[in-house]
Amino acid sequence: MVKIMNVKQVVINLITKVDKGAYSNIILNETFRELSLSSKEKAFITELFYGVLRNIKFLDHMIEKNTKEIKKSG
Repeated sequence: MVKIMNVKQVVINLITKVDKGAYSNIILNETFRELSLSSKEKAFITELFYGVLRNIKFLDHMIEKNTKEIKKSG
């Protein structure tokens, strides 16, 4: 089993690979074959991974907006 913190790192690694041009479904399936994960961990990874991908433009916008506000106030 992978600890929760490591599960989050798995998702970060998957998102990074997609950002570099990998196909999401292929790398997700490869990751599941490589790691010994419970069905709950697989479900959590899948939901988190695809949730980020579905909302990436909004998330990027919010990060950009909030980091600009931090820079202005600093």
